[in-house]
Amino acid sequence: ISTFSEQIVSAALNLEELQNYREKFPFLKDGDDFGINF
Repeated sequence: ISTFSEQIVSAALNLEELQNYREKFPFLKDGDDFGINF
């Protein structure tokens, strides 16, 4: 079980990755890439 702070860091990193992927793949709609591990 991860701590709350670890979850925040993980979420922040995931959001940053999602932003990078949206820049590369602008056709992705919000939510399409959630739950997908790159």
